[in-house]
Amino acid sequence: MRLLVAGLACATLAAIGAGCSDPATQPAQPAQAVDAGGSLDAGIDASVQDASDASTWIDGGGDAGLDASVVGDATFDASFDAAVAPDVFIPDAQIGPFSDAPATCPPEAISSICARLGADCGSLTTVDVCGESRTVTCGTCAAGSVCGGGAAPNVCAACTTEAESVFCTRLGKNCGSVSGTDNCGASRTASCGSCGGGELCSASNVCGCVAESNGAFCTRLAKDCGTVTDVDNCGAARVAACGACNGSATCAGAGSANVCGVAPVCAPPATTPAYVSVASQAAPAPFHQSACSAVQSSALVAACFGDASAPSTCSAWKIANSACAACVLTPSTATALGPIVSYAADVDATSNPLGGRDDSLLRGVQACLDHYRSGCGPAFLSLERCLDASCDQNVACAASATSACRASASAGVCATAYAATFDTGVGACRGVLSVAASSGAVLPADPCVPFAGEIDTSAGRDAFVTRLVTTFCGP
Repeated sequence: MRLLVAGLACATLAAIGAGCSDPATQPAQPAQAVDAGGSLDAGIDASVQDASDASTWIDGGGDAGLDASVVGDATFDASFDAAVAPDVFIPDAQIGPFSDAPATCPPEAISSICARLGADCGSLTTVDVCGESRTVTCGTCAAGSVCGGGAAPNVCAACTTEAESVFCTRLGKNCGSVSGTDNCGASRTASCGSCGGGELCSASNVCGCVAESNGAFCTRLAKDCGTVTDVDNCGAARVAACGACNGSATCAGAGSANVCGVAPVCAPPATTPAYVSVASQAAPAPFHQSACSAVQSSALVAACFGDASAPSTCSAWKIANSACAACVLTPSTATALGPIVSYAADVDATSNPLGGRDDSLLRGVQACLDHYRSGCGPAFLSLERCLDASCDQNVACAASATSACRASASAGVCATAYAATFDTGVGACRGVLSVAASSGAVLPADPCVPFAGEIDTSAGRDAFVTRLVTTFCGP
């Protein structure tokens, strides 16, 4: 066994050009003790002499190279150490390079990534075979195809041309004629619609509101003076100067904000106002018919003429006081008219008589006056209509100023009607009705009309209606 191992060792050294002595040809040597520790104590020293030297030194001086742990009874003794030749020089080229650097993964080609994923167009992000995140472009599609046009992304497919509305929306356009490239890469010109009210199509084919000028802003709001704050046609807050007034007009002079006007004056108009003269009517009913008690008359006024009156309260009163109601409310077609003349459209006579403009009540006044002198009623009511149009309907005339206005109108624009009523020679009411009736009732027909200022208050109005009803239907 020893000879076989030694022979193998010589064969190995011979292969690399080193000398070796065959133990078979050497004289026998006394046996050497195997290293008691069972270890190699520099049996084979393989040290690199110099990092820059392209050669390696192998020390052949093992002094108990192998212990007796070899399988079997075979042992190596010191003769093996002695058989090893002196240190052997082996060029590094025969051993090969040594490196501590880890192995590297060559980057996957873009074409390989695209092919592995079945992609042939567009950009995509994925992980390559080396585990690295990569963003690659896999090419473009031929004419007539579109990337991702089918079910799969990054795959060329036949292109379906988009509708005009989709084309316009994709380009962010909503009005006018738009030219561009459609989803299939073809040039297209499409009509993208029109703008709604208050908006115009801009040069970029997008509807937008064009803010009105300050002049248009003021005109739209019907303002012609002062500073106006409001919202413009585009919904934005605007503060604009709307001009100044000319002549005697002042801003808001007539009561309307930011509108030029002349403050109204409580005075008759320069010309006779339009009014309708009152025509003659049927004869008056007799006075003092004793159909209504004082309590019934007061209840009538509260139910049909008072501030809290209503059609329902007036109807209830008529049902409960039928005989009194028949005397007070006479139809316009009756042959004799009482204190309240009812019409088909106003059978309950519930209109408020304030201002002397309620026809149902005024016809009763006319009947009362005609009781004293025929024709006095129509003449007086015609004059009242002229004075009413001249002064009572003038918003500038407060209650305290109306009397002066009416006196001025009686001598001016209403002079003809005044003469027909009160002229001492031809006036229809001469001698029976005072020109300026007072609570003293100087003339017999004075109770037939409201006293000066009497109907300016609710209490005065109720008192006049009660007096008129009592004249015809009371005891």
